[in-house]
Amino acid sequence: MAMALKALAPTEEAGSSRVIAVDFGVKADSSADLGPVEAEITELIDLNSSPSEKGTIHLELSFDGAALLYEPGDSLDIYPENDAAY
Repeated sequence: MAMALKALAPTEEAGSSRVIAVDFGVKADSSADLGPVEAEITELIDLNSSPSEKGTIHLELSFDGAALLYEPGDSLDIYPENDAAY
């Protein structure tokens, strides 16, 4: 067991460190919270090919002005509102 521990966690040599300090309290830079932004759904595609208990859809949104910046993995809250004209 001592040999396994030595192989998996070798002692630290002077001047070399294998531990990378990470401060989890520091928040990454993010775009400013813009609050609610209105968008129109321009395309809605059901991505499920068969009946399923879960629904997966592809939405394409149209914004007035420039689209919001986002990165893969960002989340989006949608608060639907029907058009009063219909």
